[in-house]
Amino acid sequence: SVGGIAFIGGYIKIIDSTIFHQLITKKLHHLEFDRDFTARQVENGYNRLPLLVIEGRIRNSFENSDNVEKIQLKAFAFDSENRIISSHFTFAGNVLTNEQLQEFSPMDITRMRRSEDIRIHSPSAFTSNKEHSLNTSLKKQGVPFQLVFLKSVQNIKRTSLQIVSYVRNNKIIFVRSPDLQ
Repeated sequence: SVGGIAFIGGYIKIIDSTIFHQLITKKLHHLEFDRDFTARQVENGYNRLPLLVIEGRIRNSFENSDNVEKIQLKAFAFDSENRIISSHFTFAGNVLTNEQLQEFSPMDITRMRRSEDIRIHSPSAFTSNKEHSLNTSLKKQGVPFQLVFLKSVQNIKRTSLQIVSYVRNNKIIFVRSPDLQ
């Protein structure tokens, strides 16, 4: 959807009124994906199948006073004919180590990926506590996210990711997403 204003015959016409309303009321989403994503395969020893793991970071550009947490993402995997073959929800900040991805059962990986108890499951990585909150990490270096595709890994040719919702200043915000690309 393209938003903008067109000058037609002496009148101003709003092409997409919802986007225009967001612009004038300053209600834009200030969460964005930071840099490129990385992708790798990890063999899961529990079921001896490969997992496709995609990682990246989300950056927050809201004002300093805004507290942002519980960023929910939806991931899609497509085959060579551009059909969706897998999709799932996850929360930014839930990141498993290679060892955990290799050892945990697919059910445990799915459970941890969907947990709202945001934490990075690595001793050397950021952990959420009062001194070092998710919001502080969002401001400074971004919050990592990890997508783990458990099925049909060999058939995945392309992936897509959307921010679905987040909590900002104790209010849940749902992100209007454009058509899946």
